[in-house]
Amino acid sequence: MVQLYVTLPTAAEYTHPPLQLKAFKKVKNLKAGESEEVTLMLDKYAVSYWDEKYSTWNVDKGVYTARVGGSSAEEALVLSGRFEISKSFTWNGL
Repeated sequence: MVQLYVTLPTAAEYTHPPLQLKAFKKVKNLKAGESEEVTLMLDKYAVSYWDEKYSTWNVDKGVYTARVGGSSAEEALVLSGRFEISKSFTWNGL
């Protein structure tokens, strides 16, 4: 299994878990030494959190970290990268 975790930027008002599972894909029947290309997609849900005070989804501006591996164990997260959201926004609904 390939798992993608996102770390949200630090917000003054909220504390977020350091690793949030946002996408995964099962990979089956690989033999030793074989590989398979996997595509994982992120959307606005991957960078959002619910604000109970205002009943909205929030996305904070800042630098986000994406980490990929076979589990959430530090040694299993073999790929990492960063992306930036330049403007905070809120949204409602699904």
